[in-house]
Amino acid sequence: MPVRALALFALLGLTTVSAQDVAAPLTIQGLDQQAAPGARARAMGSVRAAGLTTSAGLFSNPASLAALDQAEVRLGGGLAAQRYSQGQTWVPNRFYLELSLLFENDPTSPNPTKAFDDIRPDWDHDQSSTRPTLGSVAAPLPFAPGGVAITAGVGVAQLANLDHYFQNNNALDPNIGTLRPAPIPRIILEGDSLMVNWTQFIRQREGALYGVTPALALRRGPFTLGASVTVMSGSSDDLQQTLDRGLFTLRDRNQFDLAAPSGGTTTLTGSSDYSGTRFALAGTYDLGALVANAVWQPGYTLDRTWNWSDGTGGTDEVAFPSEVTLGASVSPSSRVRVAGDVSLGSWGEADVLYEGATETVAPWVSGAEFHLGAEFQAFPWLALRGGYHEDARAFAPAGAALLENPARADVFGTGVGLVFGGLAVDLTYELSNLRYRDLWLSNENANQLTTHSVLFEAAYTLPVLAR
Repeated sequence: MPVRALALFALLGLTTVSAQDVAAPLTIQGLDQQAAPGARARAMGSVRAAGLTTSAGLFSNPASLAALDQAEVRLGGGLAAQRYSQGQTWVPNRFYLELSLLFENDPTSPNPTKAFDDIRPDWDHDQSSTRPTLGSVAAPLPFAPGGVAITAGVGVAQLANLDHYFQNNNALDPNIGTLRPAPIPRIILEGDSLMVNWTQFIRQREGALYGVTPALALRRGPFTLGASVTVMSGSSDDLQQTLDRGLFTLRDRNQFDLAAPSGGTTTLTGSSDYSGTRFALAGTYDLGALVANAVWQPGYTLDRTWNWSDGTGGTDEVAFPSEVTLGASVSPSSRVRVAGDVSLGSWGEADVLYEGATETVAPWVSGAEFHLGAEFQAFPWLALRGGYHEDARAFAPAGAALLENPARADVFGTGVGLVFGGLAVDLTYELSNLRYRDLWLSNENANQLTTHSVLFEAAYTLPVLAR
């Protein structure tokens, strides 16, 4: 291969790890998709610190357990339906005029150079899952040493939905649309050439991360301190597939060739197991109509042990940074509660040590999240809830002007709470809509992920264990 072509390959190795790539391998995708457990919290904008009044609060804010005045047992499940889609717009290449027409692969085009298949650039994919979301039990203890009221709880909850899907019908290696750190130079020297593999790339993951959490809340007067420890575990089924679509040879004088595909389809199946432990400390100051909350989660390490059907395997270590959530809830009347909090996320400070690597890399970017929700007690037996928050994803779109600005999804929640004596039922619907554009010199990819989530929880209170 000419020296110039080798230099181009070396240039393509320098990419921004936090940006979406054209065909990045399946590694830790999905671990950033953590959500606040609890149907009530999800209906109220996924609040994580403020306004939590059920035993499900122990997973996000252990100090909120002090709001319970009698024992509660809670079980829940949920359904998530996701639609992924991508639309590609190719810019005519002024050096290789027919390239963009090849990638669009429009059967009605008069372009004399045709692809060897009928794959079009745009695609959509549906994926759904039904899983248990939580089970929890909490109770105020029947003694208060030194005037300190104690509430204890334990539960298991889904901490992250690891479901993930990505597809690129025009994956190029090397990517001739590379924008950073510099565009690929034009091939102008006589006899020089650049070989570019053209493939369809798919990666998919289905699984969930769960945590078993014991928690304790100590209350004296308006002050409450809470602590919890979460032992995390989970698994996922993984898939990665590449379909050979041909081999380009880019030459000088604005010429190129396309050789027929010879590699067929390469499919890898595998699995991943996840494990780790994290802690949380929380504080609450209750003034009655106003309640202020703070939660601190120290940094922790999560291990992903993986294997593929080709015999490869190993362990990736993800070091998550500490996180602080500040919140407050206001009750202007006995029937209305408004809650809001802000999560000061620092995902950009996370590090991952991949199997076989000697140095860590920073895979993500940071973005604060604001959560806002409200609850209206229409009747003693009926509560109406609603909320909104921006879900800051841990990646920046490719080609974004602000390299550290994450893609953000708009998330709306609504739900009802029903009470029948000692039985309480919470129903929640949540709509998440993520839109972002990856920009290259050669094309623009418009990506969308729409998620419909339905959560159901039932709780039973035990008056015999009341404070």
